[in-house]
Amino acid sequence: MTASIVQGFINSIPDKRIARAFSEIFARISPSKLDTAITADAAGTKADAQSLKSTCSFHDVTTVAGADDAILLPPAKEGEFHFVKNSGANAMQVFGQGTDTIDSVATATGVSQLAGDGVMYYCLVPGNWLRIGGVSATEVFTTLSATTISMNDGG
Repeated sequence: MTASIVQGFINSIPDKRIARAFSEIFARISPSKLDTAITADAAGTKADAQSLKSTCSFHDVTTVAGADDAILLPPAKEGEFHFVKNSGANAMQVFGQGTDTIDSVATATGVSQLAGDGVMYYCLVPGNWLRIGGVSATEVFTTLSATTISMNDGG
């Protein structure tokens, strides 16, 4: 229903160049390109990691049976994004293709994505994925405690 409303709006735009631009943006962010029921590979290594479909932008990893089961992002191309939800029971390891890095972490190391976290992987520079949300925030906040916070107002 929402897609038909958006398409109706796009069709009503008199300037066809603007309508085409809106149509391309909608096609890019539309969750119709779903990759679901993914099983992370139990080997936990980059060489054996489960590859995500490059034709999809939204991925739901539903089975992460053991700690550090692994997935492999599509090649990091400028302007590409992939939203990855870890719906499994454990943290999983996420790797980039070939020499691609994630947040400049060595390609063979990869990064951890906690169970329940949804992370947007976005490429601004070819060969390097950036993480937005999910693991980054969770890892930072698990190290905070009341004793590490100080007040500058005398409180």
